[in-house]
Amino acid sequence: MSTSSIVRFVLTGSIAFIVACGGAPESSSPETSAFAGRWTCSGAQVENCPNGTHVDNFIFTLATSSAGASVLAAVTSLTDMTTGTSYGPGGVPLGFMVLNSQTATLDGPQTEPTGPGSLGGEWTPTYTSGTLTQSPTSLNWTDSGTGVFVDGYVETCGFSQNYTCARD
Repeated sequence: MSTSSIVRFVLTGSIAFIVACGGAPESSSPETSAFAGRWTCSGAQVENCPNGTHVDNFIFTLATSSAGASVLAAVTSLTDMTTGTSYGPGGVPLGFMVLNSQTATLDGPQTEPTGPGSLGGEWTPTYTSGTLTQSPTSLNWTDSGTGVFVDGYVETCGFSQNYTCARD
């Protein structure tokens, strides 16, 4: 099993733009509004599996929206620069709680729906920690968690992601 099979699902399957949650949207504070926008991001994902460690490099577009004290993140396009494979959006949003206008943290562990791995099989990723850190010119996104791979056998891998984003 190649550890790069986690790549497609962990990133594209985990953060998709949320259009509506029902009811009137909660107004955003200046702190959460600072995170809203469209960003171009690049960076690496490291998968640590029993069969070894694998690194993939990504470039993608990230759309963020805010409501109340929360930020939702959505990947709208994704290219794995390691394999050259492009993916579309999918999955469900990752929610972040805003601590201040510079920092938001993952709002608790978040398990995503099962979806295809980039090289076959299926993945069910769980994000256990994550942070969005904003500076005047960039957004840094770091997170980690586990992914359960099923392809005739079951294997649990850890992953970490670190991306730097520039506002479009």
